[in-house]
Amino acid sequence: MQQCVVDCHAVLFDFAGTLFDERSLRQPMLENLQWLAEMLGLSADEKTLRAMYKRGLREAYIEYMGKASYRHDAFFAACYRYGFFDAASNADEVLVAEAVARQNYNTATKLRLRPDCVETLRGLRDLGKHVQIVSNFDEAPLVSALENSGLLTEIDSWTSSESAGSCKPDIGIFQIALDKAECDAADAIYVGDAPMHDVAGAKASGMAAVLIDPLKRHTEIKQPSWRPDFRIESLAALSCPKKLGVG
Repeated sequence: MQQCVVDCHAVLFDFAGTLFDERSLRQPMLENLQWLAEMLGLSADEKTLRAMYKRGLREAYIEYMGKASYRHDAFFAACYRYGFFDAASNADEVLVAEAVARQNYNTATKLRLRPDCVETLRGLRDLGKHVQIVSNFDEAPLVSALENSGLLTEIDSWTSSESAGSCKPDIGIFQIALDKAECDAADAIYVGDAPMHDVAGAKASGMAAVLIDPLKRHTEIKQPSWRPDFRIESLAALSCPKKLGVG
């Protein structure tokens, strides 16, 4: 892996779950669910609200995961429809849109970068690497989050699934990102936290895939195409070969 980082031209990163810990948004998400429940006149505790949203996520995945491209605002709108309404056709679209807007705002203003994020990105750029974020966020929410987190000045470029017309793990978004980096897949590595979206998509595009898994949630990956080439527990490990593990 050390040789891979030294030799590569570009290091591409996923955003959510990779450069920031999604647990930092757990409380803002709960507050959004509580707001929506209040607007609907529902009385539900935290466990119930999270279960409702989880049910919505499951149904949204069923609807969207076979598609190579989709708006993520539409995906999350489906989460709220399936989770909080008796039938998606009965959803109050005004409330659904507001819930998605509030979620985007919370993400942009309340996410917390990993402690070693900025230092790692700066270190890679100091080595002459092209550093890019490749995310399944829609364009406007992604730019807003990058601005508010201070990352716009720490990267060379970004690629959203909306601008690419392709959502991970579809290889289209990776190919567009590589074009921006002006290099072939063999000269880039991809760092992400999701075996299905990040690892499988990056490997299918020809890049080496690095899985960041600080909580060791993915110690056993049965699907061969989801297995990373390398594993790390922190972003700083990208520049510390003793902390790197082969996938």
